[in-house]
Amino acid sequence: MKKVGITGSIASGKSEVSRYYERKGYPVVYEDEVGHLALRDAHIMAETVRAFGTSILGVHGDIDRKALGRIVFSDPQALLRLNAIVHPWMIDHTLARFQVLEDAHHPLVFLEAAILFEMGLDASVDWVIFVDATRKTRIQRLVETRGYDVEEARKRVMAQRVGRHKSKSHFILRNEGTLTALHKRCGRLLIVLLAKE
Repeated sequence: MKKVGITGSIASGKSEVSRYYERKGYPVVYEDEVGHLALRDAHIMAETVRAFGTSILGVHGDIDRKALGRIVFSDPQALLRLNAIVHPWMIDHTLARFQVLEDAHHPLVFLEAAILFEMGLDASVDWVIFVDATRKTRIQRLVETRGYDVEEARKRVMAQRVGRHKSKSHFILRNEGTLTALHKRCGRLLIVLLAKE
């Protein structure tokens, strides 16, 4: 089974690329979803509340990801603390998912992870696709599609400094134009990936 990592900065279009491959019938592991699962794990929840206080709890006693995000995306040390708590669990879960997919004889699977390299998951995939868009475009997308104000969008874009990993990636997908143009690039890249099997 060949594994392909999909990475890039927040609002670069990683999820759109991932959904394209998913619609083509290929399994995609979404690391954001794995992170959400991690924050529901009793041990991880307890450690996170210990580290950041009860102000991150929602009305039902679960972790309010927006409240937690406001803390960690405005303080690099807080983000490092959160990553130290959740990343080991996330990596174990992701590798277990890969094993299940391999046991099911999937020839090609994708892993979408904004911080693929920071988590060390690049070592667990065969190739990496870097989805790229300008900082201005990414901030605009966060404001328009996710409802962030400009300052919050800027903080989130600045907190994820994954651009330095572009040179370590095997493929670069530029995403400044239309969805149709992006999908055409994804289709051409899929042909290349399948030829590499």
